[in-house]
Formats: sequence, C-alpha cells, structure tokens
Amino acid sequence: MAPLRPSIAFNLAYYLNNFVKTGDIVVDLMAGVGTIPLEGSQIFPNSYWLSGDFDESAVFSSRTNSSELSNRFESLVWSATALPLRSETVDYFVVDLPYGGRCGNFKENQRLYPKSFKEAWRCLKPNGHILAMTTQRSLMKQILESITHPWITVDIFQVDMNGLEATAFFLKKNMIISEAGTKRKIEEIELEKKELENKTGKRSWKKT
Repeated sequence: MAPLRPSIAFNLAYYLNNFVKTGDIVVDLMAGVGTIPLEGSQIFPNSYWLSGDFDESAVFSSRTNSSELSNRFESLVWSATALPLRSETVDYFVVDLPYGGRCGNFKENQRLYPKSFKEAWRCLKPNGHILAMTTQRSLMKQILESITHPWITVDIFQVDMNGLEATAFFLKKNMIISEAGTKRKIEEIELEKKELENKTGKRSWKKT
C-alpha cells in the first residue's frame, strides 16, 4: 500500500475549506495510514474526522500518528463496503480510491467502487458530499450513472500524482431517485433475500 503524499492529502482536504463547518463529521473510508484525515483534522480543528481501512497495520499507524488529535480524530478497522456507521450521519466523505496499479487491481475495483459508493450514499446526510480521487474514470462513469444511488456532479478537476494524472470528483448526494431506480432497488432487495435463503437453507425474511 503506497501512502498518499502529505502535500496532495493537504490539498484534497483543503478543497473542502468553503464547505466544512464546525461540528461536521468527515470520513475517509479507505484511509490507509490516515494521511488525508490527519491533514484535514489540522485544517478544520472544529470538525470531527474518522479514518478507516481494512488493513490493521495501516490503522495502527494512523492511530499512532494521530495520538495528539484524539479529541477530534479516530481511526477504525472496517470494510468500505460495509461501514459500521448509521445511515445519514456523515457530512462529507473524502477518499483516495485504489487505482488498480499501485494498490488493488482493476477487476477488484469493478466490484469495490460501486459497493463503496452505495455505502457512502447511505451514510451521507441529505445533501452530503463525497470528494473522491482516482485514475479510473471509466469506473467513476458507472457510479455517476447509478439510478438507485444517484449523485450530482459538483466539480471535476485533475490532480498531478508525480506524473500520474488522477481525477478528483466532488459529488453531492441526490435524494431524488427515479421510478426506474426504485424498481431496481426493489429487485436488489429481492435478490438479497434469495441469496440469504440459499445460504441458510430456509426463509429468513418475513413479509410484514
């Protein structure tokens, strides 16, 4: 896992300068060693930052580096596709997504991106935002075309990663879900029911 350069992490966090308010909760759902939240918690001392990653050693490093910020910074071990957060509790997400080159691979990211963005959509407050940086624009196109977890594009800009060109997407949670999106969501729920029934060998869902 290649850590993000502090200068880039600072600029990503600082991009939110005109948005983050006192008391806001900002989360990096794939934080690694927590470089972005560490920079952000110093830029915005009156906000609360959560740093999470599946890599326990990275989270340990994040906790060690943030020991003096314990009143406004916390680092947790979690999966970005199943966040231990309540729905509509987060004001902002900011994340340096795995590119499939330096971290992860494209096939894994094809599943990781949509699931992670669904979780971010669930956890964001109405009109909440996510700032996501990646080199894989084709995968982001899939995210932006979602009709079950829709987003509004606020801004798109380029980021120079030492010769590697990345793109940052600033997206707003769209609370308006189309009729087609609602139908697909129902279909997804029904599919989840069937998968659970197949795993358990019995009906685990009851109609109310």
